[in-house]
Amino acid sequence: MIDLYFVGRFAIRQKRIDRLLQLAQLLDIANFSYRFKIFSEIDIDSALYESFKNNKSFEFLGFKKDWVNYVNEESIMIFVSDYEGCPLSILEAYNNNFKKIAILDMAGINSYVSINCIAENLEIMAQKIVSNSDLFNSVDLSTYYNKQRFETEVKRFYEFI
Repeated sequence: MIDLYFVGRFAIRQKRIDRLLQLAQLLDIANFSYRFKIFSEIDIDSALYESFKNNKSFEFLGFKKDWVNYVNEESIMIFVSDYEGCPLSILEAYNNNFKKIAILDMAGINSYVSINCIAENLEIMAQKIVSNSDLFNSVDLSTYYNKQRFETEVKRFYEFI
């Protein structure tokens, strides 16, 4: 079983969390053994949560500053957003040597991930995950952040929120 993890706001607008349900259906059709781990604050009374709660493939872990401690090197980070500003979770994963990423194609993302991680649509993303194709992000993000600056920026971000 492979853990697929999502870190971000549990929202349809921009983050398109609804696409995770579609991806789950595609992975189920392929009889793939997986589990989504969702690191996000969730309103359990929302209609959006209702669409997820009976699906046993999703584990909701809440917002965690130390989410990187819950994943392993075989886990795959999933991005299904319409767009990303500065994808902090990619940088945070990179800083902690977690570099397997499956991401939908969006403007500017090739500055953060290598082409092999990018999928044009959910069907291709599912195929890449199921075939265990190379989803290793080989982009050197140290040009964006050195470790000390990165840790300072992440700390400031978490203090802000």
